Amino acid sequence: MPKEKTKIIKKKKPYKKKLSILQRRAIENLVAGSSTKAEAIIKAGYSPKTARAPSKVFGSPVVKDALEEMLPEKMLLEKHKKLLDKEEIVVRTNSETGRLERLKTGEIDAQAVRSGLDMAYKLKGMYAPEKRITGIFGLDFSHLSDAELEEKLKEANKIIEREKMYKKEK
Repeated sequence: MPKEKTKIIKKKKPYKKKLSILQRRAIENLVAGSSTKAEAIIKAGYSPKTARAPSKVFGSPVVKDALEEMLPEKMLLEKHKKLLDKEEIVVRTNSETGRLERLKTGEIDAQAVRSGLDMAYKLKGMYAPEKRITGIFGLDFSHLSDAELEEKLKEANKIIEREKMYKKEK
């Protein structure tokens, strides 16, 4: 009987790509408290165009791994368990001694719970995608400040007025 040939397959070690400087800054901004991923991306130095699609940065496996390293799921769960059980503390002046006292109310500190959970859910991408302010032709204006939006509106109105004048002349 002929011998069967066995093929030996060597597994290659997975190539671990390193974070770029911009990716690292975006993660640091997000962890430090940027209100949105887009804001963290812009503060890191990416263009507003890249910020319109945060998944381009935060969806990358190397960035996901780095975020998990910085904020492991287990640690988040432990911290949030503490936050959910945190009792509210009231500070008042003792009328007899004139000193400040810290008193536990027995109530849960709802503000601490809300803000802690909100940040964790944002970091983990558990909220629905952000709504975008879009205009004609699907252009995204969400990265603009109110003043910049007003300026764009003025420019658009000037163009509309010119178009009206041009049509009247015909």
